[in-house]
Amino acid sequence: MEQRIHDEFGRAAATCALIADAMNDPTAENARSIAEHGRQLRRVRRSVDAELVTITACQTPVTGDLRLALALIQLARYRSLIANQFELISEQLVDIDPAVRPPGDMGQAVVDQHASRLAASSRCS
Repeated sequence: MEQRIHDEFGRAAATCALIADAMNDPTAENARSIAEHGRQLRRVRRSVDAELVTITACQTPVTGDLRLALALIQLARYRSLIANQFELISEQLVDIDPAVRPPGDMGQAVVDQHASRLAASSRCS
């Protein structure tokens, strides 16, 4: 379960690179791909949440396990927020005028900054 969460945060960080590409080339396909990443993140969150509830209710975890379960539940909030942002970005991409492009590599710079924060959050979990 912990590995699934870690892997999903890693995929979310990788999606940031896709967002940078999409800012430079705002196609419907890029928007769909980003939205799908958000939906996948949400599916994993629901699966892990259900598993955590089952573990907590049925296995009477000891203190250390209970702390881990509570920490993983807290991470669920962030997964939901990230998924929401991916879906919002995908919706906004279709509204971008293809003639208007960000200057230089601004899209990549913004995404790199957020990807590094996301990776740091993943390491803390």
